Amino acid sequence: MRECMRPVVVAGALLLTSEVCAAQTAATWQEDLRRCLIAKPIDGGRVVVANDEGKLSIGVQRPQDEGETAKYVIRFDEGRSIESAPENNSQTSYPHVLGTYASIAPQFRDSRTLGISITAANKPTEEIRILIGNGARAMAFLKRCEDYWRRYHRRHR
Repeated sequence: MRECMRPVVVAGALLLTSEVCAAQTAATWQEDLRRCLIAKPIDGGRVVVANDEGKLSIGVQRPQDEGETAKYVIRFDEGRSIESAPENNSQTSYPHVLGTYASIAPQFRDSRTLGISITAANKPTEEIRILIGNGARAMAFLKRCEDYWRRYHRRHR
């Protein structure tokens, strides 16, 4: 982040510095304390990972995909794949459950890339690959968020 604040006199170096700053901003996850989720922008939408009572769910949100049922196959780096299909009666915003926080967080923290393969009816399979960036910070936020809301609900019963 220091590259963003360092004054540079040469115009070419200034341009390079602004590209570094933009890349750093794009590499961070957007945090939402109200919904206990992290999001990263992709072309035409965003990828969302949410923590709901200790279960991590994932969703790819784009306007053109509203109401569409799809099957996700998630892969951290080149590791084992996790298959997820939405339940027919799911009432959650992110019905593609990855697994428990305890099982998914270590993979998320230690991986560099997140691959999502989306298979929907009457469409070719779509591959999305994003850089995880600081996965440890993202997972720590989801844990703190879940702990916060658990304590909040306990106090306000």
